[in-house]
Amino acid sequence: MRSGAIVPHAAMKFLVPLARANPADAVRLADALAPLGLSTRQVGALHLAYVGGSAQTRERVLADPALVLRVHQKQDARKPTPAEQLLSDVDILGAVARRAHGRLRHRGAVGLLPPERDEIYRRFTQARSDFESLAHRCEKELHDARPEHPSCDSASA
Repeated sequence: MRSGAIVPHAAMKFLVPLARANPADAVRLADALAPLGLSTRQVGALHLAYVGGSAQTRERVLADPALVLRVHQKQDARKPTPAEQLLSDVDILGAVARRAHGRLRHRGAVGLLPPERDEIYRRFTQARSDFESLAHRCEKELHDARPEHPSCDSASA
């Protein structure tokens, strides 16, 4: 890199690959990062924002990395509740099952070699076992734990 900025060693593992792909942006980012004294984790967060972002996001990372970090930290501060996490997991589970079912329904198994069929079925069997274990736990923790009568209030018991 040609920048005169002193960049922390921790940032180099992110900047070197960027410099190979886009030297001008790597120099701009090095110049922007140098005075901030960021941790490796912070530089990694900026790198992820840059690599995974739109052209507008990449420009924001280059122009004002401190602002991007503040937004990132605010998003991290808002951790999902246990209920939100569980709802997300259940949504993902359903989405993956629907996607796999659709692939099979649309001839996804046509042309598979016997070892591929065996491996897919082995993994399916394990996934089904995992799901059945989850289903049992859900019945125990969510369904069976409900009050016997809708007017029951566990707080007043």
